[in-house]
Amino acid sequence: MGLGISRGCITIESIKHFQHIRLLLKSNTSTKIKGTDILAYCVVVVK
Repeated sequence: MGLGISRGCITIESIKHFQHIRLLLKSNTSTKIKGTDILAYCVVVVK
């Protein structure tokens, strides 16, 4: 674990919002990140 690249973080201010986002992410099928053995649920774009 720990082989991914982190270019920032997401701060979620309430447990209710965290649980909602977690449910959305985990409802996706995981896929390997190209060129690695790391599994991801999605790409999160924060604007």
